[in-house]
Amino acid sequence: MNALGGTAGLAMLAVACAMLAVQPPGAGAEIPNVSISAPADMTFVSTGPIIALGMDSYGIATVEAVTDTDLAMANDAPAAFTTGTTTITWTITDAAGRAEADTQEVTVFPGCVSPRHPTHVEARGPRTTIVPGDSNALPDGVSDTSLSVTTNARPFKVEEGRTILWTMADDGGNTATCTERIIVRDRTPPSFPETLPDILVASAVPVSVSSVTLVPPEVTDIAGSEHQVYHEETGTFSVGENTVTWIATDFWTNTSFADQKVIVRKAPEDAGDAEPPECTSSRVPKYIEARDEHTAIVPADSNILPDGAPGGLVLSHSHPPIEVDDWGFIRWTVTNSAGLTASCTQAVIVHDTTPPSFPETLPDIVVESAVPVSVWSVGLEKPKATDIADPDPAVYHEEEGKFGMGENEVTWFARDASVNESAAVQKVIVRPPVAS
Repeated sequence: MNALGGTAGLAMLAVACAMLAVQPPGAGAEIPNVSISAPADMTFVSTGPIIALGMDSYGIATVEAVTDTDLAMANDAPAAFTTGTTTITWTITDAAGRAEADTQEVTVFPGCVSPRHPTHVEARGPRTTIVPGDSNALPDGVSDTSLSVTTNARPFKVEEGRTILWTMADDGGNTATCTERIIVRDRTPPSFPETLPDILVASAVPVSVSSVTLVPPEVTDIAGSEHQVYHEETGTFSVGENTVTWIATDFWTNTSFADQKVIVRKAPEDAGDAEPPECTSSRVPKYIEARDEHTAIVPADSNILPDGAPGGLVLSHSHPPIEVDDWGFIRWTVTNSAGLTASCTQAVIVHDTTPPSFPETLPDIVVESAVPVSVWSVGLEKPKATDIADPDPAVYHEEEGKFGMGENEVTWFARDASVNESAAVQKVIVRPPVAS
C-alpha cells in the first residue's frame, strides 16, 4: 500500500495533476506594473425588497498599467442588491492567469417607513427645526451617509403638531418618501445660573424676610417661554447664614430650584463700605447687539455705575429676555459687600446688525454637458445659512441665462428678519461628459 492509500490515493493524485495541468503558467501571481483601484464605496436607498443597479450606478474600476499584455476586467457584483452592505471584488487578469484585485462596498439602506404613532421631539428653542436625528421614520445611521435626507417641514413652535414629508435620495436617482407626525414639546425646566451670589445683610439682630431685598435671579428657558421666579420664604433671617430657595416655573409648568445664601452679620467698621452704592438712572436708550432670538440683559450691558465705581458690586434684575428690535426698562439692583443696595433704571434697545453666516466654503457644482446649460436646468441647492437672531434667514440667488463651458460663479445671498445681508460665491463647472 502506498502513502496515498492504494487505488483511491492514485485516483486523487491523478485528479490533482490534471487540475495543475489546466491552470495557466502564472495563475495566482501578481501582474508586474499593473494596479487596479475599485470605485469609491457607494450608498443607495432601496425602493423595494431588492434594487437592481447597473455598473453605471456604482462606477467602474480604474487600471494603471505599463504592459503590452492584454488585460481583462471583471467583478462579482450581483444582478440585484438587498439592503445591507455588499462587497464587490474587482479583478484584472492577464493571459497568463496573473491577477490584481481591489474591493468596493455598496450599501443599500431601506426606505423610510411612516410610524403608526406620533414622534415627540424636545424643543431646542422658541422654534425647533426638525432634523433626521429626530425621526422615528428613517433607518438608523442614515445621517452618517451620503444619502440626501430632506423634509418639507418649517420650524415648529412649542406644543405644535404637524405631519411632515421625508424624502431620501441617492446619487443614482432612487428616492423613498414617507410621512411622520411630529409633536414638539417642552419638558426642559428653566435654568438658573450655576451659582447665585450671597446676599449680605448688615444687622446685629435677626431681620424679617420682607425687609431684605431679594431680587429674583435671572433664569433662561430653552423654549423662550414665559416663566415665573419666586420664593416661599417667610418669617425672619437669623444672624449668620440662611438659605432662600428660588423656584422657576415656565409656561408648561416645568420647574427647577436653586438655593441662595442670605448672610446676616454686623456691618463692618469700615464706614466707607457701610455706605450704600451709587448708581445713576438713564432713560437714553443703550443699543445692545442681539445674542439670540431673545437676548438676556447682563451686567456688562449696564451703564448705571459711575466711573471709578468700587469693585465687588453685584448687579441684578428680573426683566425677561428682550426680542430683537424691542426695548425695555431694566430695573437694576446694585448690592455692595455690606449688603447695602441701590436701585436705578436703564433703558435698552436690542437690535440686530449681524448678517447671516454661510459655510466657510461651498462645494463646487459639476455639470456634464457638451454645450452651455441654462441656469434653471441646474440643480442649485440653497446652502444653509445661520443667523444669531433669525432661525430661518432667506437664501436666494439672482443668476439667470446660461452657464458657459468651464468655470462659472453663482452668488448666494442670505437676508435675515432685520434685513442684514451677506453673500457667498459657489462655483458651477460645466465640462464635457467623460468618454466611456
